[in-house]
Amino acid sequence: MNNDLSFELQTRKRIYDTIVSYPGLHLRELSRLLDIPLGTLRYHLSYLEKHELIIAQRDNRYKRYYSRKLSPQQKKILAKLRREIPRGIVLFLLLNPNAKHSDLLDNFDLSPSTITYYLKRLINEGIIKRSDKPEYTYSVVDQEQIINIFLTYRITFKDYLLDKVLDKLHPSQTSNLSSQVSNQTTPFTVNKTKDHYRPLSN
Repeated sequence: MNNDLSFELQTRKRIYDTIVSYPGLHLRELSRLLDIPLGTLRYHLSYLEKHELIIAQRDNRYKRYYSRKLSPQQKKILAKLRREIPRGIVLFLLLNPNAKHSDLLDNFDLSPSTITYYLKRLINEGIIKRSDKPEYTYSVVDQEQIINIFLTYRITFKDYLLDKVLDKLHPSQTSNLSSQVSNQTTPFTVNKTKDHYRPLSN
């Protein structure tokens, strides 16, 4: 009995520690990462939620889990950055502030309507903004906050493009990111077959 209780507590602590280190993962991602059956994981997540150790938030069809120490805005940003296409758009705009819709279309293997859909969602969440003078352009609202989140949870994304972007935007440059990026568009696209981003050029 004591051994069973000890194992249960160890499992619960491992789940909690993982959520603190990997905030914004959904149930199946946690199950794969921890190698814990879904039923067992649901049981422990329910306990952690009930005792207000973690918080779960709905993100469309996903339920994502976070430490309660994160701010509402941090959770909102992480929910979007956990998705491949929104993360790619944000990374592109970090390297290419004031990019036009056509720039995104040229550099992503996505339809115009799909790009528009994700741009609107990111704008609605306050993660990016649109300027209409002299024409529609898009930029990240709080570049420093986004960079800090990427730096803090860098290893949890396992994203080749993220590593390239952070190598270019060194942490010491976050106070003035816009002046550090090139005036030329840095191209890359989404490679759907390999499920990660693929630069179009070196």
